[in-house]
Amino acid sequence: MKLSDNELKVMDIIWDEKYLDQNKEITAKEVSDILIERYGWQKATNYVYLNRLLKKEAITRRYPKYTIKALLQKDDVVNDAVNEIIDKTYDGSTVNFFEAFLNDKKLTSAELEEIKAILENHQDEH
Repeated sequence: MKLSDNELKVMDIIWDEKYLDQNKEITAKEVSDILIERYGWQKATNYVYLNRLLKKEAITRRYPKYTIKALLQKDDVVNDAVNEIIDKTYDGSTVNFFEAFLNDKKLTSAELEEIKAILENHQDEH
């Protein structure tokens, strides 16, 4: 699912464990208050974004306190975005994407070892 930059800013709050109750929910008012403090957005704007996310079925709401719960997982949204970039820009080639990604990066030995371990784990899983 494609989310706008501002919708992602809202979702980042809804995904943030430090704001969620024991049911993994947060009130719309709390989301709005955080957006006002963090970005200076108006209350009406905040509720427009919440309504867009409801229509996209990224979140659900529960009354009477208008509590919000994420229906999408952050990892799924990130993976979709990365796969879209790979498909559009690198003709679906993960290898070409990876090479381009690392092209401008200066990695430490520890980072290289960590990447090798990730790749080895990935190979073991498949």
